[in-house]
Amino acid sequence: MRRLLLLACLVLAGCSTAPVAGFLDNCFPSRAKVDPEKTPGVDVKPAPFDPLRPGPPAPAPRPGPLPPPDFGPNP
Repeated sequence: MRRLLLLACLVLAGCSTAPVAGFLDNCFPSRAKVDPEKTPGVDVKPAPFDPLRPGPPAPAPRPGPLPPPDFGPNP
């Protein structure tokens, strides 16, 4: 009977912990205070596009290939 219960838990949880996390969210909700004025996510807003203002400088070009080594004259 214990093995059947363990098997049922594994089948219900699947390959992810998302069902377990969802269960815990329903039974034990977070105590964090939510500010209704703020939307969740990143609060950084991009600057408006200005064609007259230059953007960030371009990265420096990568160095080219090295010349072949010179071992001197062949004996």
